[in-house]
Amino acid sequence: MNDFFQVKAQTLRTFSGIIVNRYCRTVFEWDNWEDYEAGWDGKINGGTNASRGVYYYIIKAEGMDDIEYDLHGPLHLVKD
Repeated sequence: MNDFFQVKAQTLRTFSGIIVNRYCRTVFEWDNWEDYEAGWDGKINGGTNASRGVYYYIIKAEGMDDIEYDLHGPLHLVKD
């Protein structure tokens, strides 16, 4: 288990990502590549704690090698 959902990467040119709840409402957003290591701590937009359950992450990035990355998948929040 982790306290944060973080993205680890090296040499990114661009980065953006969101975490949405089951109703497709954004609960966390990364705006730029400088913030990609700032992980989600289970709070809705940095405020109140999100409910336990399944969330979904969507990440788009481009490396310095011009490779584009489109990553997505479920994220299970089991925070107390």
